[in-house]
Amino acid sequence: MVITCPNMDKVYFESKFLSDIDCKTSYVPCRDQISRCLDAALCDATDKLTNPEGLQHLWFFLITPEMFRIEEFGGSSNNSRIFHPERSRLYGYKMRDLVDEKYLGYNFPHLPKTIDLKLLSERIFWMTWEEAAHFVVNKILVGHHAELAKSFFNERSLWRG
Repeated sequence: MVITCPNMDKVYFESKFLSDIDCKTSYVPCRDQISRCLDAALCDATDKLTNPEGLQHLWFFLITPEMFRIEEFGGSSNNSRIFHPERSRLYGYKMRDLVDEKYLGYNFPHLPKTIDLKLLSERIFWMTWEEAAHFVVNKILVGHHAELAKSFFNERSLWRG
């Protein structure tokens, strides 16, 4: 999903619920889904990579349930978890890679040298469905619509009051 803001910022989202990162592709089989999504966002935000200043307007978010976000990215430090997302899901591995400018250079060798990889790494975030739900219900929707959205998120165990 892409949201274009009035100030020309573009916010790109790759959202996951219970599935892990898809690794199946026929175009570039050695690249994962998150990298492909970020690559598409880069191409769009930088006008097909000819305008590196477009990076100033790019924001990229991976959205997953809270239970998958690892501690170094703001996840729970609760050591009593029965399951450990640090090793069970690919999200943690990919996010570590995508905030590392050296890895970005390695993973996106086709990017022009004019693309600031440090700036790119600072524009990649991991948020949770629970955070998104809280924002939508408390900051965007009002009245009955807010209650409907809250019910929707609550039914999926994504609401934390």
